Order: sequence, then C-alpha cells, then structure tokens
Amino acid sequence: MVVVEKPCVKLRACRANANMSQAAFADALGVDPSTVYNWEQDRSYPAMPLLVKISEISGIPLNLIFIPEKS
Repeated sequence: MVVVEKPCVKLRACRANANMSQAAFADALGVDPSTVYNWEQDRSYPAMPLLVKISEISGIPLNLIFIPEKS
C-alpha cells in the first residue's frame, strides 16, 4: 500500500524540519507569511524555484518531497 501525503503536509514537514515558524520560513524564502500559510492549507503551491529553496532550507531532498513514501 502506498501512503500519499498531501503536498501541504510535506511542506509543513519541511518547515518543521528547518525548525522555523511560518513567518521565519516566509522571510527566508522571500515571500509573505500568508503565502506559506496558503501552501500549508493546500490552497496554493510553491513554484519550482521556491521548492528548490525549500529543499535547501529544510535539508530535505526534492525527490523526498515529491515521491510518495511506501508503507
């Protein structure tokens, strides 16, 4: 069985792995805090250049952000 997490869950996990608040994460990415909030509420998604920055900041490789984990 494959457990597919919503992108918002993985983005929230990336921020948590970086040990940052939404405001600090937004500042590091150069976006408004409401943008991070919307990502984490599954209302919108970051563009690829921001996903690369998210990967760098969180220390989580892009392939782990996008590839579903198998249980």
